[in-house]
Amino acid sequence: MATVLDVTLYNRETNLSELEYKLLKVWFDTLENGAKTIDVLVCDNYSWKDTKTLAEDSGLSVHQVSGLISSLVKKGIVTIEEDDLFYIDESYLEKLPQDLEFSSL
Repeated sequence: MATVLDVTLYNRETNLSELEYKLLKVWFDTLENGAKTIDVLVCDNYSWKDTKTLAEDSGLSVHQVSGLISSLVKKGIVTIEEDDLFYIDESYLEKLPQDLEFSSL
């Protein structure tokens, strides 16, 4: 079973800021496809979210979320589907420990 340390080390490699990590954690925690582990999410990457929803879920402002999304896109962690629709990129998901449960992030 993967540990928080595994994820923390990977996040250091990708240079995630504290707010980027917080946003991704909220994103994982509020998925609507029932996935609870990375491997299940990879099989059915239904992680689409919009800025407003991410702001509401995270308690951050829309402006903050927009900036974080822009940074995560540049890092290859998030992909833009449409103007205001994003998903967690499969290449990022595949680098995480596949048995990782979101609750342990």
